[in-house]
Amino acid sequence: MRRRLSVAALVVALGVSTLPLTVSADMGPNGVYPMVFPIQSGVYNITDSFGDPRNGHTHEGVDIMTYGVKGLPVVAAAGGTVGWMAAQQGGNCCAMQIEHDDGWATRYIHLNNDTLNPDGSYSDDGQGWGFAPGIGPGVRVEAGQVIAFVGDSGNAENVGPHLHFELRTPEGAPVDPYLSLKAAVSQSELPLQRVTPELRLKVS
Repeated sequence: MRRRLSVAALVVALGVSTLPLTVSADMGPNGVYPMVFPIQSGVYNITDSFGDPRNGHTHEGVDIMTYGVKGLPVVAAAGGTVGWMAAQQGGNCCAMQIEHDDGWATRYIHLNNDTLNPDGSYSDDGQGWGFAPGIGPGVRVEAGQVIAFVGDSGNAENVGPHLHFELRTPEGAPVDPYLSLKAAVSQSELPLQRVTPELRLKVS
């Protein structure tokens, strides 16, 4: 299916941070950080909402909407190590950070936290697991590896499934990833990994 890129107004409240919003000279002459696009299947819409006002703070990432579809595979934008995870099943779930080999980091927020129904649809019970099997703090991941699945966890319940994606400098400052995401879309895609319903459920 053909992917679409457009800029649209969308208000999505996210967590508060005291880090300043910045633009980094380390991203190259075109302001592009090399990465793999973090959603490797489906139709989506990218909203350049970085820096937009939110409820008491500014938006520190870009929203990748998936038109109501949960469970699309999320892949690592670059190779590195899994850092922190919000991984309390049935509670504070599901989000994560990957610390890249070059010191930069990416964050993946509003991952799936709902269980899969027998017919392949998703419930809205908040008892699911948004991470791929084997993913945990300290685990090595490669660019393009499936790490999680799109959802509406956290304060995205009333917004719809999407991936809130952040790019951060080695100092931890958020940088607008919009141009980098657009550049990633235009590149040749990695072979897609087969994703089965079983892969979308937590493996004990």
